Amino acid sequence: MSNSTMEMRAWQFQDSDWGYLQTAIPLAAQSGMNRIQLSHGIIMRADELLDEPGAEAKRQLVSDCIALAHQHGLKVDIWTHELCRVPEQFTVGGKVKFVPELQRYIERKYDRLFGVLPELDGIVLTFAESEVSLYQDEGVISELPPVERVARITEAISNVCERKRRPLFLRPFVWGPDELRMMERALAIIAKRLGNRQNLFVMEKYVPYDWHPYFPFHPFIGNCNGMKMVVEMDLGNEFTGRSTMPYMMHHTIGNTLEYCEQQAVIGMVARVERYSSHAFGTLNEANISVYNQMVQGTDSTAEQLYQNWCIERFGTEAGAEVARILARSFDIVNRIMFPLNHWLTEHSQLSSLAHGTAHISDISFAMAGWVSSPHLIYQYQRLQNPNDDIILELHSEKELARELCRRSVDELTALGPCLSAENAALLKQQFELMKTSADVAELQQIALLRIVQLRNMLANGSSVEERTVIGLKAHKSLQLLLRMAPDVERQYGNNRMPANPQRIELIVREYTAELQRLLGE
Repeated sequence: MSNSTMEMRAWQFQDSDWGYLQTAIPLAAQSGMNRIQLSHGIIMRADELLDEPGAEAKRQLVSDCIALAHQHGLKVDIWTHELCRVPEQFTVGGKVKFVPELQRYIERKYDRLFGVLPELDGIVLTFAESEVSLYQDEGVISELPPVERVARITEAISNVCERKRRPLFLRPFVWGPDELRMMERALAIIAKRLGNRQNLFVMEKYVPYDWHPYFPFHPFIGNCNGMKMVVEMDLGNEFTGRSTMPYMMHHTIGNTLEYCEQQAVIGMVARVERYSSHAFGTLNEANISVYNQMVQGTDSTAEQLYQNWCIERFGTEAGAEVARILARSFDIVNRIMFPLNHWLTEHSQLSSLAHGTAHISDISFAMAGWVSSPHLIYQYQRLQNPNDDIILELHSEKELARELCRRSVDELTALGPCLSAENAALLKQQFELMKTSADVAELQQIALLRIVQLRNMLANGSSVEERTVIGLKAHKSLQLLLRMAPDVERQYGNNRMPANPQRIELIVREYTAELQRLLGE
C-alpha cells in the first residue's frame, strides 16, 4: 500500500493521434494525475520542433496538447535526446568536436525551444538512443571523458530551465552495466555542480536497462546523490504483448510504489501505451487503475485495488473469481515472452535472427548482467550453449503456460451464469490467444536456440552428420510455425503480439536462410 501522495503523478503518451489525445489528456486529470509527458510518436527530439521538415505541424500538435492539458490543470513535459542534428561547424570527418562552443549552441537551442513553445512546462533529457552518443568515443572528438561530456550538456540545458523556472528531468537511461557505472559517476559530478538547483530531477525506469520482469530495482533509486527522483513504469506493456493480451502486473506496481516511497522518490510516470497500442479499452486498464490510486495515496493494497477493479468490471458474483483467474496472465505472458527468464522477444514480436542471437550473446540482456549470482551466470552460460536439455526446459515452461490457459478456460466456464456471456467469451478468447502465443513462441525460440547450437557446432568442428540432425530439428520447428500463420490470422487478425502471421512468415524465411547457410545447402 502507499499512504502518501506522490508530488508528481504522470501519464506518458506516445501516440500522436489528436483524436485519441483529446480524450486521453482530460482522462489523466480525472484520474488524479498532475502532469503528462509527450514522447516517442509525438516528440523525441527538440529539433523536431525547430528547423526540421514538418516542424510547424509538430509544434501545433504539441501546442494543442499543452493548451488542452492546461485547461485541465495538467503540466506538460516533452522528451528530447542529445546529441542530435549537430551543425556541420561542430563536425570533422563525421565526428562531433566537443568544444565549449557546442555547449553554448545547445543552450541556445533550448532557449529557442521555449521561445516557440513558451507554455511548455518541462523537458525530459535522454543521452542514449541519440544520433551521437556522448557515452562512446567513436563519434566524438574530445579530451574529456564521457562522464564530463554528460555533465556539461546537462548543465547547458539545465541553465535554460533554471532561467525559465521549468523542470529538467535527466533520464540517465543506459544499455549495459558498464554504461550504468559510467552514468553513476556522471550523476555524482552533476549533483556536486547542480544539486542545489530546485528544477533539476533524475528520472529513471524502475529496473535497469529495459522492461524485464525479472530484473532487480534500478540501483539509482534512492541513490542519486541527493537529487530528487522520479521513477518511470511501463503500463503499455512494450515487451509483454503491447496490450494485445492481458498482463495483470498489479503486484509489480504495488511493490514498486512501496519501494519508491521508502527511497523518498517524489514522483511516478506511467507509460499507458506503446505508440498506437493503447492499454485503454483493454483488460490492462486494471493496471492503470491500480497505479492511479496508489500514486495518490491509499490504505488499500495493490491486490485489493485490483480485486475492486475486477468486481466493478465483471460484477459482484464473478469479479473475485475472475480476478484470481486473470492474475495468472502475469506468469503466462512472462513464460511466453521471457524464455527461461531471459529477454529474447523483440518489443513483444518474435525476435529477428540478429536481435535474438545478440540477446543471447550479450550479458546485459540477462539477469546475470545485473544481479551478482553464480547460479544466474551458469544459467546464462547454458543459454549460450543450448542443447537438448535446454530445449526440454523451454518446452516444459511453455507447456505450463498452456496448462494455465486451459485451466483458466475451464474455470471461466464453471462460473456459468455468474459471468455474462459477453465477458465469458472475451476472457476465454484472451486465454486462447495466450495459449496460441505460447505455441508460436516455443517453435520460434526452439529454432533460434538450434541455430545458436549449430553455430557452436560449426565453430567446434562437429561432423556434417551431427549438424544435419540438429538442422532437421530446427527445420521441423519452422515448418510447424509456418503452418500456424493462416490459423493465427483467421482467429486473431494480424496485430497480435507475438502471434503475428506476417512476422511468423518473415522469421521463418530469415531463419531458414541461416539454416541453409550453416548446413551448406
